[in-house]
Amino acid sequence: MTAYRGTGAEPHLMWGLWREEGHVFVQEHPVMPAELDLPLDPFDPYPHIGNRIPASEHGLSIPEWRFSLVDVIAANLGIRWPLAG
Repeated sequence: MTAYRGTGAEPHLMWGLWREEGHVFVQEHPVMPAELDLPLDPFDPYPHIGNRIPASEHGLSIPEWRFSLVDVIAANLGIRWPLAG
């Protein structure tokens, strides 16, 4: 969750991450409080993410990035990848 704006009508902003095979897909995901059945819990936003919609395959204007899972794990561990020889 990158921007929780309280219980008002402003959109909350978060980034959804999905692992598919050897890649991690990242999409911007705005959430409008007025469109929710239940209030958004900023400590448990996962029920509001849902399944990944392949933006480029459906011609959607949703920003989406794809990263190698190996690169994501290496970056998280502070490893420069690929290893310098």
